[in-house]
Amino acid sequence: MIDLSLWNLTVPAGAKVIPTKTLNAGYTDQFFVRQSDGALTFIAPSSGENIKSTKNSTYPRSELRETLANGDDKEANWKAGSADLHSIEATLSVDELPASKKAIIGQIHGDGNHPPLKIQITGTTIYAQLRRKLDGTEDKPKLLTGYKLGEQFTYRAEVSKDGKAKFFINGQQVVNDTLPADGYQFDMASYANDTWYFKAGVYSQEKVGGTGVGRTTFSALTVCHGAAAVPVATVATPTTTLADQIVNAFNAWQAGTVSSHDTLVALNALSKQVAGLASDKDRAPLYAQINQYKAQVQK
Repeated sequence: MIDLSLWNLTVPAGAKVIPTKTLNAGYTDQFFVRQSDGALTFIAPSSGENIKSTKNSTYPRSELRETLANGDDKEANWKAGSADLHSIEATLSVDELPASKKAIIGQIHGDGNHPPLKIQITGTTIYAQLRRKLDGTEDKPKLLTGYKLGEQFTYRAEVSKDGKAKFFINGQQVVNDTLPADGYQFDMASYANDTWYFKAGVYSQEKVGGTGVGRTTFSALTVCHGAAAVPVATVATPTTTLADQIVNAFNAWQAGTVSSHDTLVALNALSKQVAGLASDKDRAPLYAQINQYKAQVQK
């Protein structure tokens, strides 16, 4: 199952925000559906009773917004320099698009109205939309072409502490004229006072009052801040390797080299990997170790 302890949710009915604690208490509605296999379906119609956009937007969304790892419903806001690496990885299908044939399925948002990084589908093409400078013009490199609605794929976006962004589709790095192998370079001087956070779900790009529905289904989603990033698509990692990673994440916190927030994020990501192990006998001690460490970090 997707760990929702790091997120709140905005639904299109009244553009209402569902707090982290409510979301993790089993919240579901017609715009946020929990599937029997643990996947999450996000639905954003452009028309209907009480369908609204959020402030400074004209579009509907059913979208997660990153919150702090301690689960106290406070929104996360971080700077690139706060960790060696910031990453978001998701496995999903885009099931339906509105009349515009456009939807945003992942973001790094900032303080202003022009996010530095978005992942958008337009028709059969998935793009990265990047603003090298704060409030600057967008670069739009292609990440995937020939996409068919309903197909499952994995995307990963990561940004280093010095502002280099890389993208991966189904585990393969995307390299082109805009996305060199060493990463797309943000002008971090222009973002010096900007704080960022991750978003994921479906942010339909058909204005409220328009036609159609944006719909996505996520079967995996994780974010990580720090060198302990673990791709969500990796499953059945050997128990000893996971055990070492769990201990290393905790030891780094004890040594004072990693913040409590980043340690909890890393432990949550590792918990997702534990879920991929086939045996309850293998999972149980690792879950117990993670929970013990999280309890100590949260004191």
